[in-house]
Amino acid sequence: MTPVLDYAKITDARRQLKDVYDTASANISVVIRRDFDEPVALLPKDSILRALRALVPLDPEVRFDEDGHVYVWLPGLPISADDADFDGAIGSLVAALRDYADEWVDDLRHFRNHEANWGLVNLVLLSSDDELVAHLVG
Repeated sequence: MTPVLDYAKITDARRQLKDVYDTASANISVVIRRDFDEPVALLPKDSILRALRALVPLDPEVRFDEDGHVYVWLPGLPISADDADFDGAIGSLVAALRDYADEWVDDLRHFRNHEANWGLVNLVLLSSDDELVAHLVG
């Protein structure tokens, strides 16, 4: 018998919410299905964040102009920012990541050239600003 909890219906999972929570909290997947939708797996937030950080490396490119103004962007992504100094530019990049995540949830997820960015979006949604800064600058 597999230790993974697998519920064929949301109502079954709801009735067993304590078991669902306890199992997922122990880093054991809980799978919940609903009609013809894709199954959903539940795991602890920190475990998902660790996996997303490995899946979605954020390696910003940085350019300083002759006046010291800083430009940062994420190659391959439509996300960039600039500011008078490095810390400000990174803070602006975090804000740009949050804006992109909001737009992705609202609309962009339906477009082929954005749908693969689900990992980035969930990394942003589940992370604090400080965690994103740490991921950006190492």
